[in-house]
Amino acid sequence: GILLVALTVLGGSFQMMVQNYLTETSFTRLEQDAAIIQNLAACLDENSMSSREFLMNLDVAAKVSGSDAVICNTQGKVIICSDNLAECRHKGLYVNQDYLNKVISQGLDRATGLIKGLYDDERFLVASPILSDEGKTLGILIVSSPLAGVNAVLTRISNIFLTIATLVVLASVLAVSLFARRESKPLQEMARVANAFGHGELEAR
Repeated sequence: GILLVALTVLGGSFQMMVQNYLTETSFTRLEQDAAIIQNLAACLDENSMSSREFLMNLDVAAKVSGSDAVICNTQGKVIICSDNLAECRHKGLYVNQDYLNKVISQGLDRATGLIKGLYDDERFLVASPILSDEGKTLGILIVSSPLAGVNAVLTRISNIFLTIATLVVLASVLAVSLFARRESKPLQEMARVANAFGHGELEAR
């Protein structure tokens, strides 16, 4: 019982630490990607964001980082997407206006979950406004990556830990059983002799 409790606490604590580390690492990487793309877009207007040079830079940045980037104008309409620069399925869609206003007002937003209207899977996302050199808001940038990768790592760690924990518990139970049997053997012998004395077998020793 003590061993099971210890393994459960250890496993839960380790899982939580790994999850926090992976989450923080994912957000940090997305923030770095967002900063790079912001610098690329800051000197452009909505029309020049569709230039071949900018699209190529966005494509390279997204592929290197393994994240998806979406740029929306101030009305929340998606104008650029790194998912497929030629025919992006997100282009023309709209981001929730309340979320758009939130990002513009607070400057940066971290979140985990569904990005309604854009993606069907749960994701890490970092959103930030795109500002011109004069401080004018050009739109917002949303950089995201799927949660599935982190969940797969956590699942694999859990499976490895459960396998090792099961083997440790089985080995411990076997060792304790053998130890208990060896230690109780003299007591069993004494009980047998006492029982024999009780039945008149006085030669029993």
